[in-house]
Amino acid sequence: MKTSLYIAILIFTFAPRLYSQNREYDELAIFTSPFESKDLEKPTNYRISIDSIIQISEGINIQVALFKEASYWENGEVKFTRFYKNEDPFGTWKFYTSEGFLKYTLINYPDYFTIQLHYENNNIRCIRKYNLETRTEITNCEEENYFPDGSMQGYGRKTSKLIINHWQLVESGKWRYFFSNGTLESIGKFNNGDKEGKWNYYNKFGKKIRSVVFHNGLLISQKEY
Repeated sequence: MKTSLYIAILIFTFAPRLYSQNREYDELAIFTSPFESKDLEKPTNYRISIDSIIQISEGINIQVALFKEASYWENGEVKFTRFYKNEDPFGTWKFYTSEGFLKYTLINYPDYFTIQLHYENNNIRCIRKYNLETRTEITNCEEENYFPDGSMQGYGRKTSKLIINHWQLVESGKWRYFFSNGTLESIGKFNNGDKEGKWNYYNKFGKKIRSVVFHNGLLISQKEY
């Protein structure tokens, strides 16, 4: 049902009463929260019923009934667009800044959904992947980060951590980081957002230059090569 997406606000906040503490989380909470009756009374919001032809394989198309929802900034720029099929989240959703730049893209897949964060040049800054079965209790995600030119910056997993009265996603488990030329820059593990254990560091030519041992984020020892 449509209200199932409401819990997606937990991706970045985990507590609705804390929205005002982080603007990015607030925007995503608004973006992923379905309209209530009072929301549709505002002239900046609307919902319409549309029919759409969807290609499910080569030469095979189906017609489905969709609801399209949209919201606008006060200056008239589109704030976001999103779709529902049979009251369930569907397809690709877009969120824009008041200047018209694409900021977030949410894509609904059969078994998971992703949220992309964008640079002002529309290139992807970050992709976070969530499993649908954890929608009511989202505590982690897979994350990929990119440089502005589109090259990989790093990837790993994140989990939730309470920081100064609000939840944030922090690095957990093994992470890999890269130079903009694609070579490995460092590799190691995090524990609840802190570097833990042995980390290896490399130069832009792929040669290992340093090994460092951390505990709770603190440097314990290091070896130069």
